[in-house]
Amino acid sequence: MSNYLFIDTSTQEEIRVAVFDNNGLVAKKELKVGFKYSEKMLTGVDSLLKKTKISLKNTKAILVIEGPGRFSALRTGVSVANTLAWSLGVPVIGIKGQAGQGVGKDYWPALENTIVNKIKKLKAKKFKQAVVPQYGQEPNITIKK
Repeated sequence: MSNYLFIDTSTQEEIRVAVFDNNGLVAKKELKVGFKYSEKMLTGVDSLLKKTKISLKNTKAILVIEGPGRFSALRTGVSVANTLAWSLGVPVIGIKGQAGQGVGKDYWPALENTIVNKIKKLKAKKFKQAVVPQYGQEPNITIKK
């Protein structure tokens, strides 16, 4: 069975990870993380994989929301997706998020169609190119006075 890992750090203070197969969503996990994306990202992925008894070794691609979103959150999610894909030798696929996408019960059904379509069109078998975050605005980085 082919499995695909999905990562979304584009929403306010939440990480969403999921596992898909060729037919759709297998399992999902939503983590309230505040501003601790870096501290919670890999443990969230690991706990989802353990819960589903799916090995990363069986992952055929990594899908990630590339933006828009918060600077540090997107940087974390996209970096983790790129690193996992590169280390596994599988493609990483960026998905453009939508304004308001992270809100409400309609999130997963709408996104599931997008992801399943991306999976069906997937031709690459190996890592070729990293995904670049699309912040949607200039980063808000404090400059010392």
